[in-house]
Amino acid sequence: MTSDARPTALSERALGPDLARGFMLLFIALANSHYFLRGETPMGGFPMDGSRLDDAATWAISTFVDGRAFPMFGLLFGYGVAQIVRRCSAPSRSR
Repeated sequence: MTSDARPTALSERALGPDLARGFMLLFIALANSHYFLRGETPMGGFPMDGSRLDDAATWAISTFVDGRAFPMFGLLFGYGVAQIVRRCSAPSRSR
């Protein structure tokens, strides 16, 4: 590894992975938001005595968010680490 590693310039960064990481963080926050609304209850913090709208929101979060944001964020984190290693192990362009 070289000791003169610097941050990547904004013009050289790929916007897609950064946006995807941001959305995954948002989905992780959404997946855990019900714990802050109700606390520890059966069914993992989801309201069990709510309205039909609560039931629909519980279904949507369970189906589309829970357990899906974490692996994608992990994959994107690994992609970022691989980019850092690749950049640090590449021959320096401005020595």
